[in-house]
Amino acid sequence: GITLSFYTKNVINKLSVSISVLKLVISPIILLLIGLVFFNAGLPAEIPGAFFVSVAPCGVTSIVLCAAYNVSPENIIKAIFVSTIASIGTIFFAIKYLTL
Repeated sequence: GITLSFYTKNVINKLSVSISVLKLVISPIILLLIGLVFFNAGLPAEIPGAFFVSVAPCGVTSIVLCAAYNVSPENIIKAIFVSTIASIGTIFFAIKYLTL
């Protein structure tokens, strides 16, 4: 709630970049660590579906949660925009990495 209540008119701000980095960088790393520790699947080629979801942009379900909790979705929309633009690079990296 505190994160979502932050408001700024700039599209690229600390919050939208932070959410995008969490989704596009930290999420795949955590996925690979969990895959390695619990499922002995440390390579993205062993879990391609989950890996592609982890490098994809933020989902729009967060907008539904904003509506459910009566929070302005403006910051989430900005994060979705930033992560969509940045995910072009992460998705191409994932495709290149998985097709080596």
